[in-house]
Amino acid sequence: MAIKKLFLFLIVFLVVFTVLFSVFGRSGWLVNRSLEASLEILVRQEEEKRLEVEALRQRRQALESQSYADDVALSLGYNRQGDVVYYFQEPDVIEMTPSSEKEEVKITVYEGTDTWILALCALGAAVVVSLLVAIVSNRSHHPSQLKEKQRDEYENLSW
Repeated sequence: MAIKKLFLFLIVFLVVFTVLFSVFGRSGWLVNRSLEASLEILVRQEEEKRLEVEALRQRRQALESQSYADDVALSLGYNRQGDVVYYFQEPDVIEMTPSSEKEEVKITVYEGTDTWILALCALGAAVVVSLLVAIVSNRSHHPSQLKEKQRDEYENLSW
C-alpha cells in the first residue's frame, strides 16, 4: 500500500508540474500569448512607419515637380505675368493642424515563472493530495475490523 501511495504522489507531482509548466513556464501558453500580442503591436507599428515613408516619398516627388513650385509661389503671393490677381480684405489665418506625435506603446512581455517555483507548487499539491488519500484510506476501514482490533486490545490488557 505504501508503494501505491508513493506512485500516486509521483504521478500527481508530475501531472501538476506538467500542467503548471505548460501554462506558466518560460515557454508556456501565457508567454506565447504575450509574445503574440507584442508581435501584433510591432507589425502594426511597422506598417504605420512604412506608410509614413511612402507618404514622404510621394511628397518629395511632388516637391520636385514644377506645378508644386507654382502652387507654392501662388500661395505666397507671387504671380505669373498675365495672371489676374484678386486681393481680399480678410487677413490670412493659418490653421493649426493637430500634431502627429504618436505615443510610443510600451510593450511588456510576460517572461514566465521560474521552474523551481512551479516545482514547489506541484510538490505542495502532491503533498496535499497524498495527505487526503491517507486520511480517506484510514477512515475507510470497516467498522467491524476496528471493533475486532479494539476487542483484541481489550483482551490483551492485564487486569
